[in-house]
Formats: sequence, C-alpha cells, structure tokens
Amino acid sequence: MRELEKLANKHKIWEWEGSYSNDKVFDDDSWSFSMRFGNGDKVSAYGYMASPTGFREGIKDFLSLFEEKSARTTEKANELLETIERRQS
Repeated sequence: MRELEKLANKHKIWEWEGSYSNDKVFDDDSWSFSMRFGNGDKVSAYGYMASPTGFREGIKDFLSLFEEKSARTTEKANELLETIERRQS
C-alpha cells in the first residue's frame, strides 16, 4: 500500500475533494473517486465533464499501478498452478 500512498502524495489527491461540473456540456461522462488512507482520512470527489487539476494524470498512474499489481498476481497464480500440476503428475 505504500505505492498507493506515494501516488496519492505525488498527485495531491487530498486537493481533489469535492464536486466538479461543466454546465455547458450535457452529453458526456461522469466520474467518482474515493480513497481512504491508513490513518482513516478519506478523499471523495465526483464530477461531470470537469475534474481537478492533475486528475487525468493521477488516474492514469493509479490504473498503471493496479494493472502492474494484477499482472504480478496473475503471474504468481500461474506459477502456483504449474507447481501444483507438476506435483500431481
């Protein structure tokens, strides 16, 4: 979880708190973001066609981290399955 906290600090997500909107656009996406820190603090933000400064870059970094963790978890699971198969043969 340290990596997650590092990203949170890098992108200053505590400044994302609140709601964001663009009343001039009526046909696009909305989003929401929520994160609870180890000390119990929480950041919640949502928006429609608007976002805080640095939001896109921050979300890209979070998604990259999750994809990396997922790939490593999948790799470890596959290694475990291969080990089990070898032992059962």
